Order: sequence, then C-alpha cells, then structure tokens
Amino acid sequence: MAHKTLIGGTAYEIGGGRTLVNGTGYGIDKGRTLADGTGYEISFGIPYDPVFANNDWATIIAVCQAGQCPDEWALGSQKTMNIGGTDRIIKIIGKNHDTYTSGGTAPLTFQMYNFNSTQYKMNESRTTSGGWAASNMRNTHLPSIMNTMPSEVKGAIRDVSKVTCPPSSSTGETTSEKLFLLSPREYFGTTGPYQSAQSSTGTR
Repeated sequence: MAHKTLIGGTAYEIGGGRTLVNGTGYGIDKGRTLADGTGYEISFGIPYDPVFANNDWATIIAVCQAGQCPDEWALGSQKTMNIGGTDRIIKIIGKNHDTYTSGGTAPLTFQMYNFNSTQYKMNESRTTSGGWAASNMRNTHLPSIMNTMPSEVKGAIRDVSKVTCPPSSSTGETTSEKLFLLSPREYFGTTGPYQSAQSSTGTR
C-alpha cells in the first residue's frame, strides 16, 4: 500500500527512500509501521506476488523497470511465456548481474528453456570468422525469435553489454545485446576451444 508522511502540515506520498544504519545508507522498498499498537506491512515499490510464477509479465516488467530485485524471486524461479504460439519455460539466472548499455544494472536476467531442437550455424562459412558480432545467430536467428515474443515483453527488453572474444582479438569485444547465448564455459564449466564465444543468455 502507499505510504504518506506529513511535512509542514502537508501530506506527501512516499515512493521509496533511504535510511542510515551505522553511517551507511540503505535503500528502502518495504517495511512495517505501528498504528494503535498494531504492526502493518508497508511497501514503497511496485506490488508483486512473492511467488514469481504467480505474477503476470506486465507486473514483472514493472518491477524490473522500477529497479526492484525481490528477494523472494530466487535464482531458478520460473514461469512460462507464450512464444510463437507455444508456452516456453523462462527462468531467472541472474540478479543484478548484467550492465545496461546505457548505464545501470539489470535487476533480473532470464534464460529461455526448451525452445527448440533446431541447430543453427554461426555463419555461412561454418567457422568463427567475424566472431559473435558478425554471426548469423546474433544478427538473424535471435532477432527472429524475439519477434515471436509477446509485444509487451519485446518492448521492455533492454540492451546489456556483453564481452566476447573473437578469433582476431585477445582482449575481447563488447557488444550490445537483447538476446544472447550462454558461453561454453557457462554450459560446461571448463575452458577449451571456443569457450569465450559468448557470455550469458537471457532477457531482461
């Protein structure tokens, strides 16, 4: 529920705030207050269901756009999304993990599961030529998948910066991505050929 406070006799609605604990400032998005001896929960952020799957995508989008990262929405929490006429599993795989290209941190990063078994070649030469930035996967296949997502979700996904290591570079290349792939290291947990092909996967 909304919370108001009186300043100079005027009531102001509070949408959030910060408090000092031992000299350190902490953001406040919820708390409790006493009224006639009874404790009541108060929330300054977007209202949401603590069970991730019980929220619709409009609520999840609003929570993310407000910069909230609910503790109850744990890594591995999942919900279905209708993509191209089929319900697909979407899981939370990152919290405050990715950096927006425009600055700031994405509250949540998602991964699509059980999408399809189609195999895609990275480019026409079936090599690592051009790296991730020039690949068919990045420039053709993933945009096609994104176009089949719900319009409210598609319009809310923001670019994040991802670092890849193309064959011609030893320092890595930063690109701006909406959809992207897990790296082999994230799949298998070990290093080896082509392990830095691309860094994480998901939407946010």
